[in-house]
Amino acid sequence: MTNNNLSQDLTFSLLSGPDTVLTEFIAKDYTQYSEWTDGLNMLFDKNINSKVTAEYIHILTEIGVKVKLLDLSGEKVEIPQNIEVPSKLPIIGTGGSGFYYDDPFS
Repeated sequence: MTNNNLSQDLTFSLLSGPDTVLTEFIAKDYTQYSEWTDGLNMLFDKNINSKVTAEYIHILTEIGVKVKLLDLSGEKVEIPQNIEVPSKLPIIGTGGSGFYYDDPFS
């Protein structure tokens, strides 16, 4: 991907070799130009050039994190209200309690 030399010129070309142009892009404004070049740069694992695109990526990342956290909020978990806790808890692994315990490492 090469940019033309003029800073006000909103065109760029995709090349397959030094003299072989695959396609030319002509953007209507700087916003469209930066969207196209940043999108292609991301496809080619290169850095983005536009601050606006970086802000969009940051905002979308924050939204994605918030959506994931909503799934972990526990809204559908029912918490029992009246649970009686014995004053002395049984020790797990002792015989006679009816609890099956197997330690494969012993």
